[in-house]
Amino acid sequence: MGLFTKDKKITGQVITVNIGEIDVNPNQPRKYFDKAELESLAISIKENGLLQPLTVRKNLTADMSL
Repeated sequence: MGLFTKDKKITGQVITVNIGEIDVNPNQPRKYFDKAELESLAISIKENGLLQPLTVRKNLTADMSL
């Protein structure tokens, strides 16, 4: 059973989501991501963690978008 169902809506809570359930946001204004900058960000997250959780929203396919 998926995390979100028609009768279950989660808002304002921290939850764990499988990475495979997160799709690219088609409305993302940034189309190019510098590989070196992403690697630097990944290292920083591994060393320091995140200051705040990522925000995702349910999309039409019942998956989520970043």
